Amino acid sequence: MSKKLLSHSVKILKLGTWIGGILAALVVLVVAVVMIFPVLIQGPLEAQLSELSDLDVKYLSLILILKMTIYF
Repeated sequence: MSKKLLSHSVKILKLGTWIGGILAALVVLVVAVVMIFPVLIQGPLEAQLSELSDLDVKYLSLILILKMTIYF
């Protein structure tokens, strides 16, 4: 009985470790995408704004503002 309980406990710990590792990797991936996104759109954004305005458009920083509307 004791060996069986110990065996199941070890399996649960292993599963918990895998789940924790996968969740941590997903969090790191989401943070990386959020940090890299402004850099990826910088070139196309500058090119389109320069083309539309016939000026040499450059931006130093991009601030994304998310507006949430909550309806009750």
